[in-house]
Amino acid sequence: MDDIKEVLVEEFKDKEARRQYAVDFLNSHIALQIKTLRQQRKWSQTQLAELAGKHQSQISAMESVDFSAWKISTLLKLAEAFDLALTVNFESFGNFLDDTTRLGREDLERPSFADDPVFQAAGQTGPGLPAGSEPSPRPHKRAGSDASALPCAEDRRVARTRPEARRRA
Repeated sequence: MDDIKEVLVEEFKDKEARRQYAVDFLNSHIALQIKTLRQQRKWSQTQLAELAGKHQSQISAMESVDFSAWKISTLLKLAEAFDLALTVNFESFGNFLDDTTRLGREDLERPSFADDPVFQAAGQTGPGLPAGSEPSPRPHKRAGSDASALPCAEDRRVARTRPEARRRA
């Protein structure tokens, strides 16, 4: 175990300490990822602000690790500007501990949809997939999770398109 992890394991025994660390890490992580994604795309704060329907001063504030007034609606606008999906998860402290050690640029960068290798195959048709193919699922299973309990993409697609399926869902 890394030295920092050993220290955090001890500190996390105190409920308030682990709660505060999680809050501080969340705020820092979001701010750092916004800045990293903007820089990855070689955008100015003004360019990102225009794409997200915000002011440059708001982007500047959100890129500060001290910012804590996050709104899901704002994060969704940023996700749309970056052409990324926004995910929000509840996490065990054991898995969270692992996540806290991954803050390098490569851990924070994400390709936009157009640059995503999953959708880069030659001969793309329709909604951005190669003819006759389905998107490859990218498993993201944590210890103790039951992926079979989650609805699959096909279930969600059916529920959106057929009224009788929506009533059953």
